Amino acid sequence: TGLNGRITRIGFRLKNDSVAETYQNFSIVVGYTANTLLGSGVPFASNMDSPVTVFSGTATVPAGLKAGDWIDIPLTTSFTGDPTKNLAVYIKSDQGTASQLNTMRGEGDATRFASLSSFVVDTISTTPSNVTNSIMDIRFGY
Repeated sequence: TGLNGRITRIGFRLKNDSVAETYQNFSIVVGYTANTLLGSGVPFASNMDSPVTVFSGTATVPAGLKAGDWIDIPLTTSFTGDPTKNLAVYIKSDQGTASQLNTMRGEGDATRFASLSSFVVDTISTTPSNVTNSIMDIRFGY
């Protein structure tokens, strides 16, 4: 909660130094959720009310960025944040070809972030196979 205004870009913080990579079929879906935790085996769509695809296309990461730098994605469709609702963000992409991954940085804490992140290892499934007690470093541009 707390986001108020029109979101025009979303940024992801790098966990490691970057390698040049192009990610095909990259999409970001944003919506709200009344859920207080995510569950394994529950479709991603069940974790989000009124989902909006805010980006769909190709995302590129240049070489030379350092761990802690941000990758910003300009949205093709803006999203208006409501400070009274919990925001849910769903990111999907084909895997890159580099031997080193451009991994997003996050923080794990079972108390503060219990069941806040879920993921799959393929882009076909619409149901998460794993739930983690973590939160990714994401920033929103207005």
